[in-house]
Amino acid sequence: GTLLGSAAGKSYTHWQGERLRLWQAQALGVPAPMLSPGSVIQINKNGLDVATGDGVLRLLRLQRPGGKPLDVAAMLNACGIQTGQQFS
Repeated sequence: GTLLGSAAGKSYTHWQGERLRLWQAQALGVPAPMLSPGSVIQINKNGLDVATGDGVLRLLRLQRPGGKPLDVAAMLNACGIQTGQQFS
């Protein structure tokens, strides 16, 4: 299932100096590859997979400052996030 619950919209990450709010995400229950936490592992129609210290987190819905929450496909069109890049 999706995570965040009451933390939806309160959890955030940074992307190229912008604070992105996390509205919907899912822990995949698989170990992350040997990458730094925040590394974008994979992007597909299901979401954006990011390495964390506890495994892989699939981001499903994000919000840019001043914008509305968007699903990952719309966010990718707006931000140009690519595999191998880094959230902080």
